[in-house]
Amino acid sequence: MKGQLNSSVRRAFTLIELIVTITIIALLLALLLVGVQAAREAARSYTCFSNLRQIGLAIANYESQYSMMPPAMGVAGSVHVGLLPYLEQPELYRRIVAESSKSMEERDALSIRMSIFECPSDGVDSALSHQDMYGANYASSTGTWYLSGNFDGAFRMLHEFNSGALFGPVRIGDFTDGTSQTASFSEILRSDGSLDRLRVVWLGPSHTNLDDFREACVSSAASDSLSCESCRGTPWVNGTPGYTTYNHAITPNNPSCNRNGFTIEGASTASSSHNSGIHVLYVDGHVQFVAETIDVEPWLQMGSRDSESLR
Repeated sequence: MKGQLNSSVRRAFTLIELIVTITIIALLLALLLVGVQAAREAARSYTCFSNLRQIGLAIANYESQYSMMPPAMGVAGSVHVGLLPYLEQPELYRRIVAESSKSMEERDALSIRMSIFECPSDGVDSALSHQDMYGANYASSTGTWYLSGNFDGAFRMLHEFNSGALFGPVRIGDFTDGTSQTASFSEILRSDGSLDRLRVVWLGPSHTNLDDFREACVSSAASDSLSCESCRGTPWVNGTPGYTTYNHAITPNNPSCNRNGFTIEGASTASSSHNSGIHVLYVDGHVQFVAETIDVEPWLQMGSRDSESLR
């Protein structure tokens, strides 16, 4: 009888053993959750990478047909609009062109969602639109900074947009740095109606020196005046600077600011919800992940067709 009792006691769990067991199970579940989240983000990041690769192929096909890069803002709208026929959307392209005489606010295309222009890592519910307008997470590079670069990137306006700004076609021969060294598209966080510092454009400083402008923009307080609450990436058909274009004035995942009220003269900054960086599509079609800690100088050089002109 005594032996049976001792055997029964040995088989029972003590309170300490129970706590240890529960703790181990909780730790395993936590590790499993982290692994699942990492796997999901990896899948989202790959989708983002794939979207940019498809955009790169569309740009290559456009350039092959017209011997020029698509304009940053054409008659019908953004670069994105010009690429539609090469993204298996010729009917949508013709529809938008037919609406080009209307004001941007009157166009039916504002309510059309293009999933290839959306990064699933953004964190914004892609089933929702802001102010009945769908946006894009991929923006075309207009270069370094208006005052110093004057649309020295992969894209610029085909026709005069602003007094004194260079305009006209950009051709492959213009990339003296090489097409594998010059950024074409990158990511932006599209507007969602919030005041998220990376999703809006702020009324920026009037500095004409890029270093001073950059420092003032990055350090701007959240209480400063908004220049544009809804324009970052939204709507995707609008090619106006600050909407579906970006530049390399400020390194990734930093604020966007106009300059003294002039949107065209501001810093439209690349940004994403990926861990510590952004995807960049280069003119030659390859995609690379760039850390947000990149130094200013290589970031500027990456944005320019001819980085020698920056020296």
